[in-house]
Amino acid sequence: MEDDGEERPEREGYLFAYCCVNSEDPYFQAVEKSIRVSLQKEDAELLVMDAKGDVALQSRQIQELIDERVDAVFLTPMAATPRKCWRLSRRRRYRSSTSTSG
Repeated sequence: MEDDGEERPEREGYLFAYCCVNSEDPYFQAVEKSIRVSLQKEDAELLVMDAKGDVALQSRQIQELIDERVDAVFLTPMAATPRKCWRLSRRRRYRSSTSTSG
């Protein structure tokens, strides 16, 4: 990563962030817990950002973390159009199951 000349805020240890889609979902709670357990061995702090299912909010949160100059981000990204992605996935599976080899 190229140094942009800006000073990193002084702090002890590392500052990590976890950006999740929805912190009330048990899956994302388990991911957060796993990250926290892993970081207990390190001199690290964890910020948790909850996008609450909002793509634009998650994008703003990520920019805030970049501006804050966190050391690393754990990210569970949101698809801008999840239904479209799902339809494309189904279409690919259908094509592969109907194609003949030979």
